[in-house]
Order: sequence, then C-alpha cells, then structure tokens
Amino acid sequence: MRKIEVQLDTQTLELAEQLAKSRQCTLPELITEVIKLLAATKVTQDPWVGLFADESELVDEIIEEAIKNRASYSFNQKIEQGIT
Repeated sequence: MRKIEVQLDTQTLELAEQLAKSRQCTLPELITEVIKLLAATKVTQDPWVGLFADESELVDEIIEEAIKNRASYSFNQKIEQGIT
C-alpha cells in the first residue's frame, strides 16, 4: 500500500467527510469505494445495463412480459388501426 497526499478545497473536504461519516467509513475507504464504482461504470457503456445490474430477476420478468404482450397484440395492428 502506498501513501499519497491529496489537496482538496474546504468545501470538497467537508463533503467527503460527511459522506464517509454517513457511510460509516474512513476517507481512504470512501475514496477506494468511489474509484471502484467509477471504474465499474466505465466498463458498461450502456447506462441501462448498469441500472439493472443487480436485478437480473426483474429484467427477466420485464422481458417475459414484453414478449407476452408482443405476441398477443401486434404493434403493426395498432398503427394500422390508428391510420384508418
């Protein structure tokens, strides 16, 4: 482990300290967590993938419902009914 020195303006430091306190961690732990979160979001370019990353069952239910709806009611029928 290496030791580094970081310069922050007063407002940013106060905010960082508040965040660390609310998450019950130290500033180094908070910075480590933020770096890991930022690195993980860079991996996924699609924001929807990251949004539902921990909700695989919910995504499966949404897809299943969409497939059922598509099979029972054609999108093209809806457009044709609106035109005539």
